[in-house]
Amino acid sequence: MESNPANQTTPVVSNLLPSLGKALDKLRQLGVTPGSVAIVPAINLVGELQNVDADRVTRLARVFQAEADFNELAREQTTGMVVGDAHTKIARNFDTIIEDTRAIFNHLHDDGKIDMWEKLDIARRTLIHGGSIPGRFKSVRELFLDTTQRCQQQLVHEQVIIDAYNAFRAAYGEGMVDALELQQFCLSHLNEVKAKSQIVVEAWAAITDPIEKARQTLAKNQAIDEVETADRQYQVATNLVNDMRVGQGAGDAVVEKLKQTHKAKIAVQDRAITFFGTNEHVITALCVALQSEKGLNERTQTLEALQRGTEKAMDVLAEIGTKVDQQAIEKAYGQSLSPEAVGRLVDAMVNYQKEVIELTAAARAKADETSKAIVARVQTGQEELARLAVK
Repeated sequence: MESNPANQTTPVVSNLLPSLGKALDKLRQLGVTPGSVAIVPAINLVGELQNVDADRVTRLARVFQAEADFNELAREQTTGMVVGDAHTKIARNFDTIIEDTRAIFNHLHDDGKIDMWEKLDIARRTLIHGGSIPGRFKSVRELFLDTTQRCQQQLVHEQVIIDAYNAFRAAYGEGMVDALELQQFCLSHLNEVKAKSQIVVEAWAAITDPIEKARQTLAKNQAIDEVETADRQYQVATNLVNDMRVGQGAGDAVVEKLKQTHKAKIAVQDRAITFFGTNEHVITALCVALQSEKGLNERTQTLEALQRGTEKAMDVLAEIGTKVDQQAIEKAYGQSLSPEAVGRLVDAMVNYQKEVIELTAAARAKADETSKAIVARVQTGQEELARLAVK
């Protein structure tokens, strides 16, 4: 039985699709070595159709290999996309700037000063809100520049993916043509094998001689196996056609959506850059204006405190000035020491002298008594030692 019916129906074709060559060149330009993905299951599956049309199977295998390389490139580019939450941080900075500014002015206008607890509140706000108000305005600028840079990197990564897909899509389309032709070849091969196998099976069934029937059973089994093999090849080719058709349509739709998003992102990126570039001075002026208002309020409250303090000092001077002057005159022209104080000193001296005389006599008597007791104790000890010596 013929093992390669495709040889009768397929023309000689090139082993490399024109668009596939361009796609591989594009991958190389993007830094991807074709064939870098080692495991591509679809290549092994399509290899089962090698006996149907070797050239087309080889080209399809290269398309699947390029698809795997493209997917690896897309994954790498996607990994390089960093997405943050700068917008929430910028909004939070503006919210806390407004909140803290109001709090500070409320503290000042309550009693014209900031007490210890209010200072602690301001310090707490500065700590939990990420620094001073001017520092947060600076943070807004840094966050914008950071998200601008990251968005630009995202756009670069997305453009790489889109360019690679555009190059790969044409090769995929040409591979789709090969898959359709393979399906037709497999169907023709299946029909041919079925027809030949039917003849073999019918001939085998008509044999009545047991020996000849047993001899032809091998041919019958081989014919059935060839039908099953041809049917599987046709199913593989049909699956390839159906799934490639779905993949092509779905891929085009998704990438088209990516292009729309990419285009919108470019527009937003451009607008954000122009807005910040033409309005950064507004943000800077806001920071200066808020600081200026705080400075003005501080200066106003300083003048108020100076005026009120001067008035209070005058009131105190008027209240205590006369009393202080009277005391000064009394000290300048009055007595220097009081007789009572001098008298108390003299009495203390007399009493001390009396106590000294009495204490001296008592001390002398105590010393005499002590010396006599010592002498008596020493003599007693000597006598005892002498008696012990002669025993």
